[in-house]
Amino acid sequence: MARKRYSDEDALKLLREIDVHLHDGLDVVSACRKAGISDDGHPVFACDGCLQSRP
Repeated sequence: MARKRYSDEDALKLLREIDVHLHDGLDVVSACRKAGISDDGHPVFACDGCLQSRP
């Protein structure tokens, strides 16, 4: 299944929406879910050594 590619404007809109949810007091996971982003086990933004392996 092909992944959906977001334009820069769409990505920025999602990040702003998540930021609003975070300022409203939601935790990161809940804010992402509310914006329509699920945790599928594949991080979009990651750096070497900053993520722990998942079971």
